[in-house]
Amino acid sequence: MQGSVLFGLVLACLLLVLFWWASSAGFENSVRLRMIAALEDATGGRVEIAGFHWDLKHLQAEATGITIHGLEAPGEAPYAHIERLRLRIAILDLFTLGSPTHVILREAEVLQPSFHLIVYPDGTTNQPHPRHPPKPGKPAMDTLFNAQIGKLTVEQGSL
Repeated sequence: MQGSVLFGLVLACLLLVLFWWASSAGFENSVRLRMIAALEDATGGRVEIAGFHWDLKHLQAEATGITIHGLEAPGEAPYAHIERLRLRIAILDLFTLGSPTHVILREAEVLQPSFHLIVYPDGTTNQPHPRHPPKPGKPAMDTLFNAQIGKLTVEQGSL
């Protein structure tokens, strides 16, 4: 009996430390840097994310100042910019044995998105190109449009 109580206390302490560490500014910054690398790899553009914060208790994440620079000249508007992106997720079947865990996007809020496509006189554009060719299989656009979002809000956008 004492061994199982001790194991439970150690497990609870480990979970608290893990929660504290995952909520720290240093960990959030490392997630922000990984997001930048993933977006740069996917788009081929230079990506900036000014800030990233998540609230593990409410399963909510927010990124601010997301900018994707394409092939535009310095001083021109970037290819894409989102002032703020807020996502809320839900985790289903986490503790159900024999059932896979599902993560669903409950809510996405996009504030002030802007897309600036430039067509130059020679017919080229400022649209960046992915660094690696897409892997064979399901196209990325199919995955994007098969995603289910409980609520999507887009405010003050420009094209």
